[in-house]
Amino acid sequence: MFEKDEILPLDEARSQKIKEFLSLSLGLITESIEKKEYDSIARSVSVLNMQLGLTELEEILEDRIVDFYTEHRLLQDAMAIYEPAMIHALVDRVSKLREKYYDPDTQAVDPSSPDFDLINLLNMQSLIMMRRSRRLYEKIAGSYNRLIAVDLTLDDFETIVHRYRDGLMLLKSINLEMVYFVPYCKHFENITIFVKEFGTGLTNINEKYKSAYRFLVQARNYQRKIRRVSLDSLIDGMRKKCESMGNKRQGLA
Repeated sequence: MFEKDEILPLDEARSQKIKEFLSLSLGLITESIEKKEYDSIARSVSVLNMQLGLTELEEILEDRIVDFYTEHRLLQDAMAIYEPAMIHALVDRVSKLREKYYDPDTQAVDPSSPDFDLINLLNMQSLIMMRRSRRLYEKIAGSYNRLIAVDLTLDDFETIVHRYRDGLMLLKSINLEMVYFVPYCKHFENITIFVKEFGTGLTNINEKYKSAYRFLVQARNYQRKIRRVSLDSLIDGMRKKCESMGNKRQGLA
């Protein structure tokens, strides 16, 4: 949807194009939330295309995304509400197909069927989320360094980590369905990519989740240490000031 040479270098016209995309995307998600359209295939496809565009835009702009902080943050906040509801609804619909497909040796999902469209939609959603999770994990490492350099607040860092971990939990729910249906779609490579990436179990996702939590614990411990050092310095300064005042009084006496 977005190419680097169409976005960079930024100028007024390109910036306006980005703002329009973010605004239209926010409108799409807001309307979806208002109408509670979480399991609509048509709506999910529109959201999927928007997510792809947003992911490409974030990858191209990198740190320059802050130039669109307000628009980007509003969209992120809306997606934090809509995305989990949409994925849970899609997972629920796919899970119900298990009653229909129960023998991979004799059954296969017809690629021209609505069942395949639904499974593939969930699969494509997982691919976008994997792409985003890799970038978010890189952002966690970079943001931790910014936290140490006092260039980022603990609250902002926690927001990044929680967004990453929430995404992993959604991937975990998708994984359970994709692992089940891969044998029924084994001739379609794009469906098997997800399982190849994460394996046939949840170990990889769980390890990523724990790794993010370790960053969070380190950040909180660091902040406590900084506050403790600052408090100790303040107390020490007050003590020295009191001692100085006491010495002056003794001198006057």
